[in-house]
Amino acid sequence: MRILRFVLLGLTALAMTSLSLRAAATPKPGAGKALPSARLRQMIDNTLPRIASLTPKQRANREALATVHAEWTALAQTAPAAQQPTYAAAANVVQALLAAVDEHAKAVEDFRYSKSVHGAQDNKDVDISNGGQLGGTARANNAKQNKMNADDRKALLQKEEFMNKGVADQWKTRTAQIGTAVEQLYTTELVTEKQMVAARKTTPAPAPMPPTPKSTSAAEAYSPAGAWKVPKGNWTLSDDGTFTTAVGGKGTWQWGDRAKRELQLKWANGADTKGTLSDDGQTLEVAMPKGGQATLKR
Repeated sequence: MRILRFVLLGLTALAMTSLSLRAAATPKPGAGKALPSARLRQMIDNTLPRIASLTPKQRANREALATVHAEWTALAQTAPAAQQPTYAAAANVVQALLAAVDEHAKAVEDFRYSKSVHGAQDNKDVDISNGGQLGGTARANNAKQNKMNADDRKALLQKEEFMNKGVADQWKTRTAQIGTAVEQLYTTELVTEKQMVAARKTTPAPAPMPPTPKSTSAAEAYSPAGAWKVPKGNWTLSDDGTFTTAVGGKGTWQWGDRAKRELQLKWANGADTKGTLSDDGQTLEVAMPKGGQATLKR
């Protein structure tokens, strides 16, 4: 019962650790826009210690790493151009962690297999036949057999201990190499990230749109350019600032006091007159050079 309780406690602790790593590596809402360096540091610190031994107490959460790698690989292609190098560098770090986890899993399996088959021949006990001998001779042979088997087991244990230590030392060297490579990739990501932030700070903000001038009426939003009707035909006010009348008159126009919807018209004969645009922009009253008013309609 006590053993079962310890097993359950161990499984619970393992599950909690796995959930903790998954929570750290799973993107949160809006996390795609956050800088990846902090999450990377947490993933590195949670992964490398778990591959340091060939008899690990806890496994690295490969699924969580793969999820983040897919997320950042996608952002390296779809994020704004200035951010893409940062996400590409972050994805490279996670790719190195995934490769390390896979290499560790294979090394663990190879280590277990070698232990299970190592010294198979040495494990066979020596069987000395008594050849039908009795008494002292048989007892001597039995004692000799037991001593040989004991010596063989002792030699086998020493051999296994020596070989296991060698394999463990090799893996220790390998994990140091993996750690160095991962940290170099992480440093590259940090540099890229800082460059992105610095560029963001030095890029001038877009100039604000000029404020819309205060208007006294809705007509200020209308342009007088276009065709206008009068009883004797049509007038035309062009966007280039020229106008023609139904009876052949012509000249140039421009806004005088736009807030009051007033136009200034300069006629080809040298006369200057004014025009007033209605509130709804559909009527234009123009003072004529020889006196009188012309009422123009859209």
